[in-house]
Amino acid sequence: EPTNHLDRKAVEWLKSHLLSLTGVTMAIVSHDYAFIDEVCTDITHYDNGGHAGKPCRFVYYPMTFRQFQQLRPEIAAGLPASGKATGAADDGTGYVDPRTGRLIPWGDGAEPSDEGGSESGTGSALSTLSNVEQLVASGSILPIRFPDPGKPEGIRTYRKPVMTMKDIHFTYEGSERAIITSASVTVTLGSRVVMLGANGAGKTTLLKLLI
Repeated sequence: EPTNHLDRKAVEWLKSHLLSLTGVTMAIVSHDYAFIDEVCTDITHYDNGGHAGKPCRFVYYPMTFRQFQQLRPEIAAGLPASGKATGAADDGTGYVDPRTGRLIPWGDGAEPSDEGGSESGTGSALSTLSNVEQLVASGSILPIRFPDPGKPEGIRTYRKPVMTMKDIHFTYEGSERAIITSASVTVTLGSRVVMLGANGAGKTTLLKLLI
């Protein structure tokens, strides 16, 4: 997933760098389908049709992702991007390129279908979701369970601060540029915080200082 933690400018740099390489072979796994279409020359689809315990198999397509969408729209419709969190269109006609906001159709205006082909489409994706317990029982997938840690000792309310820092300034040794200036943070037990900013803005640095 090379683009997961990159902002738009970093993704563009990575794309240009990969396209500049010659005489190399790359295998890329990504949910950024615009990135895949621009970088990859061949597509492989790995799937077991949504059947518990059935081995997955690779099917090779010597074409770009856009051509793959046009050839097998029923498969493209069942890929992970067919959810709002990953940029699918509300009407099911395609997915939204996260960098341009442009709607990319699943293939020549054809709407995704559950039918056709020996591989899975939307139907098999839904079948997998509806058989999660069976897949766990058979050992095909492993569950992740997070235990309830309970309240920290001495903390009686979710509004009580558990981490604070005030008016923090930070510059890395050997650099003249201040990464953080006049930063103040208060985190309570009930806080649910997201940090937004470009790569290099100091998000990780701030978290390290806080922790």
